[in-house]
Amino acid sequence: MENDTIDADPNNWVFGQHVIYNETAVRETHIIINGKNQSGNPYEEQTIYQVGHRCVGNCNEDIVENPLEDRIRYWNVSTDWPSGKVPEEGENVHIESGW
Repeated sequence: MENDTIDADPNNWVFGQHVIYNETAVRETHIIINGKNQSGNPYEEQTIYQVGHRCVGNCNEDIVENPLEDRIRYWNVSTDWPSGKVPEEGENVHIESGW
């Protein structure tokens, strides 16, 4: 899928659309992860693996490599978050290595 494919209207968002902002001081990637336009059983659990790579220079915090957990974390379950609460809209979210 090409870069900058996220439509302005959230109703048109489908899985895999993304935009990468390479020209900014802090590189950002925005990706849509939802169930739209997925093949197969819509109720079948799927796994998404994302691999982060450190940028050149000192532009990110140190990444602590944790082993992959043998459980599932759910976005909407407060006890699955270190803060004990579900992130709110617009809040910055930190996904730990190994989750």
